[in-house]
Amino acid sequence: MGVAVGVGEDVRVYNSLPEFRDAWKKKEASVVAQVTDEYKQDDVWGRPIQFIVLKYNDDFKHIRILSVGKDGVFQGGVGDNLYVDIIMQGKSKPVLKVKGQ
Repeated sequence: MGVAVGVGEDVRVYNSLPEFRDAWKKKEASVVAQVTDEYKQDDVWGRPIQFIVLKYNDDFKHIRILSVGKDGVFQGGVGDNLYVDIIMQGKSKPVLKVKGQ
């Protein structure tokens, strides 16, 4: 499977993670296409995973995938919130940052 470098899609067109997953499962060269139907859209506490676009323009994209954590309170990424940030700048490789790194 190949990966297209420097090619992107505006993820803001998707209203939810299930919508994103369903659209990308249909794409031939998509990693998402390899995800099984057991894919879970809730965190381990049964709350929805949040997909947050923090910044999105032609040269810089910052997307956060977040769980509000055990207490169920959104705290902007602090407290017991858990998240992974995906940062893409220019034509550089995407960088993944996990809370605490």
